[in-house]
Amino acid sequence: NKIWQAVQSFSERINDGEWKDLGQDMSLDSFVDDQLRMESTTFSSEDVDTIKLILESLFSNTAGTSNALLGVHEAAREEFNWDFTESNFRTEYCFAEFVKYYLNRIDQLNQQSLTTSSQVQIIIKTRSPIFEIGSSNHEDGESSKTSGTLIRLETEGGGTITCNKCVVAVPLSILKANKLLFCDDFKIPPDMQKAIDTIQMLSGMKAHCLLKIGVDITCCSRLMKLTELFFCPGEIFSQIWLRRDETSVFLTGFCVANCRDRLLSCTLGEGEARTKREVAQNFMLDQLKRLFEDETVFVSPDSPTCSSFVLHDWSDDEYIMGTYSSPSIDAGWQTGQTNCFQEKADDVSTLRESLVKSIKDSIWLAGEHANTKTCATVQAAMESGTNAANKVVQSLLRGYLQSQEAQAQR
Repeated sequence: NKIWQAVQSFSERINDGEWKDLGQDMSLDSFVDDQLRMESTTFSSEDVDTIKLILESLFSNTAGTSNALLGVHEAAREEFNWDFTESNFRTEYCFAEFVKYYLNRIDQLNQQSLTTSSQVQIIIKTRSPIFEIGSSNHEDGESSKTSGTLIRLETEGGGTITCNKCVVAVPLSILKANKLLFCDDFKIPPDMQKAIDTIQMLSGMKAHCLLKIGVDITCCSRLMKLTELFFCPGEIFSQIWLRRDETSVFLTGFCVANCRDRLLSCTLGEGEARTKREVAQNFMLDQLKRLFEDETVFVSPDSPTCSSFVLHDWSDDEYIMGTYSSPSIDAGWQTGQTNCFQEKADDVSTLRESLVKSIKDSIWLAGEHANTKTCATVQAAMESGTNAANKVVQSLLRGYLQSQEAQAQR
């Protein structure tokens, strides 16, 4: 707790204007070593390892990274800006409710446009992945004068879409892997490219395990009834969530970054090759066996079973390629190779602020990685989308006012 409070203090010092004394950004691993050296108590190497494993399970893995890669300055910014309640909650149908709301809202706006003179229709086009963003070669002369260079979007199916403004909401990993080519007048600016290269987005997976009462377990034990989330330092699945009903217990294991690497290494061992799913299932059942061993809850204590097991690895999805962006070393307040701050505290910025700037007042990035306050959540992604949309509206309004002024001067 004391170490994590020290991490949080960075943001408090920035907020109080004490931005010159933050020092060099570093990994959480290095920060822990520095903090423990200042303690009057001498810690054994085993104690230090235990402290690091606890911090990794609670904080680094939650952030989608490891102690070795988590940057303390960005982590401090996250903690400072994160609003939370005393408990977690979820809507009945999870984020499907949000999708339904926006689809209904789009339908309402389209219906309204039919009864007004706006003639604005919102069209949703799916199954058209974009692989290139560049300048249009066939732009209308008058349109170019009032709206700037038109944007050309090339789809994998061979189609071309032309537009005035564009919000790019692909995951950071897609940008890092250059799966989307920005060319012509819309090349990614150097400061934005530096942010894309520096901010991490690592791999991760979730394992879903169903334990049926009377089949896999004898009952829903006291620990299962009273616990929503287990933190498991040093385990492959560093976090396990629980949900239950009258007939079963549903568990979800979270395996990210270095933990995922450990799991994958076991699929490459000697002997018969095992699939990633088989290895993950064996690891999770063994972990659950040890987690609940004092309650002897499994029907077969020596060889636990599950009625269903599903493994989802986000890194295998070509349109995701990872989990979410994470607080990264040298992406925080000390930007630039010299790690120097600006002259005024108000000018202190992080690399993520480069991700929310426009490309030629025409293209904006959106997604959890393009949020200057917090990352790694759906809420952060939705907020960034709203911010990007507002900037599009402001840009269009500026263009309209400039065209009106130009016409008035003729």
